[in-house]
Amino acid sequence: MSLSQSAEFQSFKSSLTRQRITIEDGTGEGVWTVYDTGPRSVRTPLIMIPPLGGTPEIYYRQVLSLSSKGVRVLSVQGPVCWSEGRWCTSFRNLLYHFHIDKVSVSQ
Repeated sequence: MSLSQSAEFQSFKSSLTRQRITIEDGTGEGVWTVYDTGPRSVRTPLIMIPPLGGTPEIYYRQVLSLSSKGVRVLSVQGPVCWSEGRWCTSFRNLLYHFHIDKVSVSQ
């Protein structure tokens, strides 16, 4: 059985909404893919950023486990950016979109 057919992965996909958020970064727009789980009242979420070529879904086990324990987790995939500065600006604007001041980051 493939991962996409496992009951655990299907639970992840059916219980969470994948958001596609367009963010202006000063030089254009980029689309972020985001899974936002856990209580919105948590102001310092854990943000999980997949490695190059990965998608936010690779963290599905961690997202399910942590959110069931009351941890707010955002699993994100950023837009194509041709410089570190542009990526950082886009990421900062994504945090502004969610009204987040501080984060913990995991790769």
